[in-house]
Amino acid sequence: MNYRGMLVPTLKVLCCICFLMTCGCGMFSSDRDTVVYVLFDVSGSTDSAAVRQHYSGDLSIITRFLSQDGGTVRGDVVSSQALNTSTVPIDVTFPVYDRVFSTENKHTKDIQAASGLLQQQTESLLSGSPASSQTALMAAMEVAAKILNGGQLRNAKRKCLVIFSDMVEESPRYNFQRGVLNDSRTKEIIDSERAGGRLPDLRGVKVWKTGASAVGLSDDRSRALQRFWVDYFKAAGADLAPDRYGSTLLNFP
Repeated sequence: MNYRGMLVPTLKVLCCICFLMTCGCGMFSSDRDTVVYVLFDVSGSTDSAAVRQHYSGDLSIITRFLSQDGGTVRGDVVSSQALNTSTVPIDVTFPVYDRVFSTENKHTKDIQAASGLLQQQTESLLSGSPASSQTALMAAMEVAAKILNGGQLRNAKRKCLVIFSDMVEESPRYNFQRGVLNDSRTKEIIDSERAGGRLPDLRGVKVWKTGASAVGLSDDRSRALQRFWVDYFKAAGADLAPDRYGSTLLNFP
């Protein structure tokens, strides 16, 4: 028997398999290519069945996208002390379909498992988080930046930040329910955050605001609030376009 003749093609096959596993020849995507970080406002202003139902509906849009393209979801609630209490309890990976090592049946089961886990983790997070008396949104953005810039997510090709909130900052430092929020005040706040080392590094991140409306605010106040956050994220290096700022998830992704 010509063992030498058999060995050469066998080695070639093994080399090809190893090469595909390590680099993919640029043909395959990774479930780390896309990361979506979700933040849920659980303050009193969003503590209603209608708002939580809206959260669920918008989250299903994210789930459908990741079921098709694959990716990683991380997330937490916006609490009064995000920097000290955040544990980022939402952590789910939707696998990319691997035409070499998987099957359609197995991939479907993996996607169903990921979808169920995301729903379970989100429901557990929201039901287990008492309504917060304050909404430290800017502190929550600092945590989001650390996650998006850390570990295996650092090199993700697509980074998305989805904020389920009315975007009314109520923290020891700022209260957007009252006081002036014009262009000069916006610049003052952003400059203060930058000088204090609190402005997050969100370069390359695309942002959506959804899930709740600022109840009780005038139309002018609501517009000023939107302008503030568009400018804030621009200063942080992120992209929040006005057409992605609404009470429902628009133009995702």
